[in-house]
Amino acid sequence: MSDSWVPPTNDSEFSTPRFGAYGSQPSGSQVSQPNPSVSSDPGGFDQPAQGYVSPEQTVPMPGQQQPVSFSYAPKPGIIPLRPLGVFEIIDGAFQALRVNPKTMFLMSLVTMTIIASISALLSWIVLRQMPSLVSLFDGTASDEDLLASTQVSLTSNISSISSSLLGALATAIITGLLIVAVSRAVLGRIATTSQVWERTKPRIWAIIGLAILMNAVYFLISAAIFAGVIGLIFTGVSMDHPSTGIIVALVLIGIAWTVAWIIVAIFLYVRWSVSPAALVLENLSVFASLKRSWALSKGSFWHIFGVQVITMLIVGTLSGIMGGLVGGALALGMMFSPEHTTLLIVIETFLTNLISAITIPFAAATVALIYVNLRMRREGFDANLRQAAAEL
Repeated sequence: MSDSWVPPTNDSEFSTPRFGAYGSQPSGSQVSQPNPSVSSDPGGFDQPAQGYVSPEQTVPMPGQQQPVSFSYAPKPGIIPLRPLGVFEIIDGAFQALRVNPKTMFLMSLVTMTIIASISALLSWIVLRQMPSLVSLFDGTASDEDLLASTQVSLTSNISSISSSLLGALATAIITGLLIVAVSRAVLGRIATTSQVWERTKPRIWAIIGLAILMNAVYFLISAAIFAGVIGLIFTGVSMDHPSTGIIVALVLIGIAWTVAWIIVAIFLYVRWSVSPAALVLENLSVFASLKRSWALSKGSFWHIFGVQVITMLIVGTLSGIMGGLVGGALALGMMFSPEHTTLLIVIETFLTNLISAITIPFAAATVALIYVNLRMRREGFDANLRQAAAEL
């Protein structure tokens, strides 16, 4: 990198679509001086977050000495401006949702409503063919019914894959958008929906490209696991009367092969976890953002892994509860009104996709805060943030 990212101190001047200027500092350095050269930021995020007061604005209690400027970590926004612990990042993500719910949830709801509508439409197309398959279950299936079952199965698989791909792309776009909002909340500012969109719009295709590349890598890992297991199965089947020892060995090899690739996938996921933030906030290319994430996450694998695991547990629990409520309600509907089963399944598809609109903002906030935390840990970025907070 050629220049160093410093947060904007003057949001009234907008020259180029940059979050700030970026660059390298000595690797592993823990403390650095604020960079005096500050780039302009296009968004004009000049609405202060409510409820946040920096240490310089506090009134000391009787007998308490007034703190010296930045004598301890200030907290102008959702996190204290110092290297963070795992639970401080989680708390900061919740704070990001609390101080700016309109932006954090509105963009997610709009995007996922579109995706949910497409998924529901695809589900409706598949379900319309189901009545012709009733004969498959009563033993009166004709050749036409068998052909129809194959077509329905193919259509259903295409629908499922399409919905998954659209959901992955939508999640990537929402994450890219909300990273900007969270980065402003770090300094105690509220970013409006229009400001976030204007800042992120030039990076949308790069965000999509990054999502496609990363999902392609994970797909290849899944394919490697599947191919390896299938290969071992065929190896065992092709043997004439394989011994118990050989079967056990093949099973153990299959388990080891699967576990090894899962470890590779987790390792890559963690090391590339902040690439969306680097891509959006540093205006990097797809490959440069992956390289940047790899460099920032070096030596912090378990810290990032801990945050991601807790995030997944929170998101999974919330999604499971809401999904269970939706599924239970629709099951009752099918029980009392079976003639509307098709419609109820379509509604369930729509609502299930829409549920993710509530959980994605939290996951996006953790990505942004992991990125900021890594910068503070490795590059002394908290000094730049403190300077920007003092000049707001």
